[in-house]
Amino acid sequence: MNKLLEKMKPILCKAKAAFEKVKSLLINMKHKKLIAGIGAGVLVLAIALIILLSGMQSAPLTPAQQYIKLETDLLHKLVNSIPDEVPEVVPVQSIDILPGDALLSLLGMEDAQWAERLSVKLVAKQKEGLQESLWDFKLNGNDLFSATTIADPVSGITYLVVPSVSEHYLKIDKNTAGTEDGSEIIGSASAVTDFLAMLNISEADVAKSIINKYIDVFFSHMTEVEKASQVLNLGNKTQTADVYTNYITEKVFTDAFRSVLTEARNDVALKAVFPADMDYEDVIDTMLSNLNEEPTNDREDAIVLKLYVDSENRLLGRDLLLPDMTASCITVTDENGTAFKISYSGEDMGYEFMIDGEGKGTLSMVQPDQTVILANLTYSGTKESGICEITLSDFFENLIFQDTNVDPKLEIKWNTNSPMSFGFSMNGERFVTINTSSSTMEGPHDSITIPEASLDYNVPEEYDQYLQSIDWTILRTNMLEAGVPENIVNFLLGKE
Repeated sequence: MNKLLEKMKPILCKAKAAFEKVKSLLINMKHKKLIAGIGAGVLVLAIALIILLSGMQSAPLTPAQQYIKLETDLLHKLVNSIPDEVPEVVPVQSIDILPGDALLSLLGMEDAQWAERLSVKLVAKQKEGLQESLWDFKLNGNDLFSATTIADPVSGITYLVVPSVSEHYLKIDKNTAGTEDGSEIIGSASAVTDFLAMLNISEADVAKSIINKYIDVFFSHMTEVEKASQVLNLGNKTQTADVYTNYITEKVFTDAFRSVLTEARNDVALKAVFPADMDYEDVIDTMLSNLNEEPTNDREDAIVLKLYVDSENRLLGRDLLLPDMTASCITVTDENGTAFKISYSGEDMGYEFMIDGEGKGTLSMVQPDQTVILANLTYSGTKESGICEITLSDFFENLIFQDTNVDPKLEIKWNTNSPMSFGFSMNGERFVTINTSSSTMEGPHDSITIPEASLDYNVPEEYDQYLQSIDWTILRTNMLEAGVPENIVNFLLGKE
């Protein structure tokens, strides 16, 4: 307002000077009545101008308008954070398994020094819709065997070859090898993969622009919003939050989706994403015609989204409430750190993981009539060091090890630069330690091809042929050279 008045000041000064000249002229002409009339008119004009300028101040936003701005800003920030170009790299994962005395004793292998370390290295490649995994197994640093799998997620078929055992590829069709339910899941995943593969999205900025546009279109219809203040408590920490509760009723969703479809029907940029032979407008018209013309606005059956922000509109957490499921993620921060809780609950049972921001936390199972602590944990480390250590004690003691003398403990150490270590002990004796690390190989890498010939696991005759082709000679030699006793090799592979 002050800036506007500053801009108008020169104009008002000039108007005043002009008025003074006219006034002087009229006085000389002794037209006093006319002067009085003009003076009154200017006064009325000035009052009207003041009222107009004061009315230009913005009216306060409604809770729905505040929520829409917050939610769309947060979603835009998330979308825009996606990198425009992802370098073509190949992830490499290494795992070392170190059996402890407790495990070796359980297996009757107290003196098995040869079982000191089992190492697995995985190089995973992905190109043109195919996935290739190269596996390398070592025992105490000595080669055991390598294997390669080539997977086609769309068809659900995987090809396996272990060169040191058989020259043949074994074809495994997950759609027939698994259960009917598993096949349905694979089929659904394949349908999503097929849909994404058919889209013509080559430029990241185009995709971001389209996504951001329809975020705005959809959320502009969020009208059933309430705002309240709530004190969040986690551990010893408290923080006051503004809570926006968005009820997405059938009517709200239908109106929002209808608006999205209507806008999309004539969206040239969005249409260009879909295949040219697709009847784009007809598909959208069909979807529009299937929308309920008289949706209800009943909050009882609504999808509920809750958004928690602090006094500066920084995100503190979210809730998703469905009729039979609730998911929540909340953070509370003070000068000593941040407490964090993530929870999920269904109709009969739920789980909750909480850290108090001061070095302690719990993993719990939540039931309608009780909460069972599955594990207590302590943790240390800082974001600056990139190193974190976590110890889970009373690990499943209230379920698996209840009323026993077993004292299980899980220790986790990780470095954000890559290495991670899992150590599991029982009654103070090390059971097993698993060390992992990850890295990448720069691309581009060679294309992946499906083998021309293979033997089908699901065809009995072909699977028998594969079994008959197996030769354990190389693996037997490698195991003996790695220090595995001959009697154990014979037990695992059979005598020569």
